[in-house]
Amino acid sequence: MNWSKNLYVFMLGSLIVFSGCFGTGTTDGEGDDDAVGTTVINYYNNSTSTNEPIWYTSGGTFAIYWDDPARDNQGYGCDGWSAVYHSSNGTYSHDECDSWSYAQNVHDWNETFCGGVLDSEWIRQGFPMMGTASPSCKVNFTTINTLSGEVLSIYQMDGSLTVSTTCDGVTTDSATDASLTGREYLIVTGGAMDCSHTLYRELGQSDDNDAMDIWSIVYAIQDATVV
Repeated sequence: MNWSKNLYVFMLGSLIVFSGCFGTGTTDGEGDDDAVGTTVINYYNNSTSTNEPIWYTSGGTFAIYWDDPARDNQGYGCDGWSAVYHSSNGTYSHDECDSWSYAQNVHDWNETFCGGVLDSEWIRQGFPMMGTASPSCKVNFTTINTLSGEVLSIYQMDGSLTVSTTCDGVTTDSATDASLTGREYLIVTGGAMDCSHTLYRELGQSDDNDAMDIWSIVYAIQDATVV
């Protein structure tokens, strides 16, 4: 059994040697640093606030004259029409003018062909060539409503337009195309009140004139403090 004792002694000696080489597995704080790191994320806002206005635009085309087909440029036309019938069989033949005359007041014109509202105060001055031969026709294109504390600024307006502003029941013409000449923009009256701003044009009367034009507006509405 000597060989087994020798093997036992050899194995025990080897175990003691290897235990001293590898240690116990503890390092008393020394060794690899496995601590969890902290990640710092910085957020940078590179945007800038410019308070730029939001622009709005409206526009279209329109005939620059209105025409009552029953009257010419001087207001001369038929006062009324009557149907004419064939004497042989009584069937309808055609319409015939009862009488001809110059229009004397706005009621002698047919407002239906105006597309807007005729000048209710128009009357003929003189006969037949003197004075205004026909009433103007007021056509509204669009209306912009603002509340108290909202300022209407117009940057562009074309079409020989006028802005009619109504606030608290009072109406005034507050801007025209020409008002913008030499200006970047025009602030329209009424920023401290609830108002409506209507763009309109006065059209003259003309026979068989198909001339067209463009109306256009670019504007912004910005908040203001009412004091």
